[in-house]
Amino acid sequence: MPSCPSCNNSVSTSTTLCRSCGSFIPESSTRAAELEQQVSSLLAKGLKLEAVKVYREQTGSSLKDAKDAVEALQRGAKLPSPSESDADLDAQLLRLLGEGEKIKAVKLYRAQTGETLFDSKQAVEALAERHGIKVEGGGCSGVLVLSIAVLIAIAIVAGLVILQK
Repeated sequence: MPSCPSCNNSVSTSTTLCRSCGSFIPESSTRAAELEQQVSSLLAKGLKLEAVKVYREQTGSSLKDAKDAVEALQRGAKLPSPSESDADLDAQLLRLLGEGEKIKAVKLYRAQTGETLFDSKQAVEALAERHGIKVEGGGCSGVLVLSIAVLIAIAIVAGLVILQK
């Protein structure tokens, strides 16, 4: 019986949440087998770029890692299975996403993997989508509003300075 990567309590193979600590349970090995079959099928059709895209979307890995994995499969090797540290990272990310902390999840992913901000955001969003977690858009509207407020404040201060002269 598998165990929760966060608290090590036993969990059933069909669950996605630990009953003890509420952490998300990483995907089962059947999912990995399905992914390998899907990627192999695309490679057999000569669709290597599509295979890399599918692998990346399903695993949340970087473009380089996805390309390396697909090329390894092309050479006859098995797709790499996620390491225990990957499962721990996924569990931490899923916990943060479940708490509505998308920005913290992206920062954690970036710190742990060294990926770019864009790739980190894409990976976290792909992970959330795979687990059915709806995340806020987190677009740049907040930054835009803050920028406008700062510009208005600067304009007011500049106007006051000009009036005092």
